[in-house]
Amino acid sequence: FKILSTLMIVQVIVIMVSAFTRLLLYERAYGFTTLRLYSHSFIIFLAVVFCLLIYKIYRDRRESKFAMRVFILIVLYLVGMNFLNPDLFIAQRNIERFTATGKLDVYYLANLSDDATKEVVNVLDILEGDMRMSLGNKLYWRFKMEDDLDDWQSFNISRRESRCILESKMEELEEYKDYEEGYF
Repeated sequence: FKILSTLMIVQVIVIMVSAFTRLLLYERAYGFTTLRLYSHSFIIFLAVVFCLLIYKIYRDRRESKFAMRVFILIVLYLVGMNFLNPDLFIAQRNIERFTATGKLDVYYLANLSDDATKEVVNVLDILEGDMRMSLGNKLYWRFKMEDDLDDWQSFNISRRESRCILESKMEELEEYKDYEEGYF
């Protein structure tokens, strides 16, 4: 049982390494997205769970300890993803990729949450041509279309900071309000 279980776990880990590598290649070619980031982190999470399973099979046979370790791992994973701030991380990695390759998905970048607004506004200064105009247009209309933030029920620190950042850039963004989108 131990040998067959270990063999199966090793095969699954090989498949996960292959998936992780393919996902890395895809991110290098097309950039980060929320789904790609969560897929990466979940592959790592599953690898740790399988390592805990191998440890359980060979060293600690108690089911309750394994279940508790997995539960603690789940809590740590969720807390870690909260501290990572996924949209900000995605914006930073895609902007780094842009400076290296010149490729940027402006539409995706403009539709990230308020956590990424500061990075998105900063990249506006290094963009040129249609990419700059398209991003400026999206940021302008994002600011104009936001619901009123005066309700205490809808208050959010990231949204408030995003609103302040966009408000400070409105003079610059005004020139992009009538831009018709193109595809890049």
